[in-house]
Amino acid sequence: SSVSKETLTKSRVTDPSSGPPANVKSTPASVPKSPPVYNPKLLSVYVPMSPPAGVPMLPLAGVPKSPPVNVPKSPPASGQQSPPVSTANQSQAIFSGKGKLDPSPPPTATQYIPSISSTSLPAQSPPPHLTQVVLPVDDITSPGEFGVRLLEQEAQLNSLLEKMIMTPPPVVQSWKVGRRETVAVVDQDIWYRGLAVRKMGEQFQVYLLDYGGMITVAPDQMRPLPADCAVLPAATYQVCLAGLGPRVGEK
Repeated sequence: SSVSKETLTKSRVTDPSSGPPANVKSTPASVPKSPPVYNPKLLSVYVPMSPPAGVPMLPLAGVPKSPPVNVPKSPPASGQQSPPVSTANQSQAIFSGKGKLDPSPPPTATQYIPSISSTSLPAQSPPPHLTQVVLPVDDITSPGEFGVRLLEQEAQLNSLLEKMIMTPPPVVQSWKVGRRETVAVVDQDIWYRGLAVRKMGEQFQVYLLDYGGMITVAPDQMRPLPADCAVLPAATYQVCLAGLGPRVGEK
């Protein structure tokens, strides 16, 4: 049968095996898109366990590898086998910037603030039984440093304080305050028993042994403590909350 020229031309264009005619421009075949290239910066944040289907695995350039976990092994006792190392504990290890195992800091023992005590007064003897303290507590620096007075000793302290107010300690000529000396000190016209802790220029810091707290006084505000005023122990017990302290450092 006869085939028209137009039909022959169409068949050659649509038939890929015949190639394009001289006067027909070939159209480029559709090229499949290349697989997406992973950005190393994004991979450093999130790396999938496996690439999507049809995407080849690419090297992770620029992504640091996790350092190996070095778990120290303790030598087994004689006749015993070393227990297997749990991988769950390895995954929870914390690493330092150098890639080495950074163990948790060992617990430090709680350090208590030293008390300010007098060597001239009798030693304090806390009662072995449950007792009441005087409220409110006035001498408070922190939970680790405060002072309390016992209610059962308050009557003796009031009698001593009244005696020192009614009969102030006498002035002793050419007397000088010694280092950490127990003295009689006056503050706002009331005499107390105190301990000269340190000298600051022409003044002294004195700790009030019966009421707690530090005051700053001039030398003429202090006198030697009479012997009849040194028969009672210090009324303030310098205490703290047991077992409470800073985790790191002193703050």
